Amino acid sequence: MPFWPEHFKDWVEIVKDLATFIALIIGGLWARWRFNLFREKHSKMELEFGITYLGHTANHHFIELQTDVVNKGLRSQRLYEFNLKIYAYTEGKELTVNEEQLKFTELLINDWWSPGYDETVDGGTIGKYTYLAAIPISVNYISATTAFYLTNKYKKGDGMYLRRSRQLTP
Repeated sequence: MPFWPEHFKDWVEIVKDLATFIALIIGGLWARWRFNLFREKHSKMELEFGITYLGHTANHHFIELQTDVVNKGLRSQRLYEFNLKIYAYTEGKELTVNEEQLKFTELLINDWWSPGYDETVDGGTIGKYTYLAAIPISVNYISATTAFYLTNKYKKGDGMYLRRSRQLTP
């Protein structure tokens, strides 16, 4: 088909279709490069954990445990098995020293931060969680731990773990 004025519309249509095809290919390659090949391979997570003594009655100490999961990354992170454990030491009971580290062996609380067991923290946000607990008045010290695992395809099995301890004094 020679380039004659009567065929100009046909040539414009062919060039337009070719430009659209090239744009689609370039856009697809850019999207794959930007959102798949170079996405975050390592999470940018921080975990903050604290214990606040609220008070006591004749039978119980009241404490509040707070944890902040800070996601400084760009994409959401799923926290798998986000749990909380509180161990206690009561004066007069035997202490366990394991690898030069003191361990409280009496498990008082083994629970989840949220009822669903798993949580999702979106990119650029902070997940805040609190837990109120009543501890028997006979307990002198507590050691609380929190942990979760990350379940994305790059970090299977990796997670974060923190421990905080506190003396309970009425």
